[in-house]
Amino acid sequence: MQKTVSLKIDITEWLEPTKVTFDLKGLNENFDGDGYFEAEVISETKTLMTGYLDITAKGMMGPMINAILKNFVPKTA
Repeated sequence: MQKTVSLKIDITEWLEPTKVTFDLKGLNENFDGDGYFEAEVISETKTLMTGYLDITAKGMMGPMINAILKNFVPKTA
């Protein structure tokens, strides 16, 4: 199953050069969430990137969609 979801992302904090925190809201679907990306220098040529995403579907179909997202998002991200 595939579906394109448009999201509005608002950056809530930008700690250059290592961390960006954001909130998101669905534009064409009833979704809310937040997350961050964080960078850590490993060496001169390597950087470890860590990402976190918490997204929740709202509305009547929310419980069913959230059950699908729980497994789908980690596999695709």
